[in-house]
This record gives sequence, C-alpha cells and structure tokens, in this order.
Amino acid sequence: MSDKALSHAAYLSKISGAEVVVLNVIEDEIIPPRALLAFIRPETPLEKAKQDLRNTLEGRVKQMLERRIRECKEAGINKVLASNILST
Repeated sequence: MSDKALSHAAYLSKISGAEVVVLNVIEDEIIPPRALLAFIRPETPLEKAKQDLRNTLEGRVKQMLERRIRECKEAGINKVLASNILST
C-alpha cells in the first residue's frame, strides 16, 4: 500500500467527510517462491507449506491493516473501513 495514496485519501476525507476504505487482496492459490521452497523440509507436504505461508501472510496483512487504521484515526479520520479479500 502506498503511503502517498493513504495520505491523499486522508486529506480528501478530512475536507469532504468521506469514508476511507483500506483494502487488501490475497490470491486464493499461493505458490511459494523458489527461495522459500529451499527451506521447506522434504517431509513437509507442499499443501501444508502453502497453508503455513498463507497464515503468515494473513497475519502480516492484518497487522498492516491495523496500523493503517490507527494512522488514519491519529490523523483525525473516524470513518475508516478495512477489508481483506481472498481472491478466487
């Protein structure tokens, strides 16, 4: 997410009273990068490795969304909606 875009959205929200929507999309099928595959134990099923990666990504995204919401509220914007969408 662009800090510049969020700053601009915050500015527009302040002058218009509009709601700010922070959106993140995660692809349904996560394919681990080759570099990551090197760290997966041979006995670990690929599907488990993918699920572990998904869980890690979703946790990081949740932290990022919470930080962005906090930044908006600190800037005086009370109408903030955050959403994380799983793309299929």
